[in-house]
Amino acid sequence: SRSKTPLRPTKVDNSRVFMERAPIHVEETPDSATIALDVAGFSAEDIEVRLEDHVVSIFGKRVNRLGDTYVIRRRFRLD
Repeated sequence: SRSKTPLRPTKVDNSRVFMERAPIHVEETPDSATIALDVAGFSAEDIEVRLEDHVVSIFGKRVNRLGDTYVIRRRFRLD
């Protein structure tokens, strides 16, 4: 199993923003694609998934009790 990529904090006002780089697992068949992304701590309401012109865009944002913001922003093309 691959280790999780470290988060990179940036300072915004007095809180921190962490860009998460969780690995995406894609399985494609001629008829469908299955996508899995590790998003620990995010609820379904925190995540937005879009498909446009064979490009999948995934965006998620959540804030913890300390005011730190965690962001997921991933895009990839399905061929």
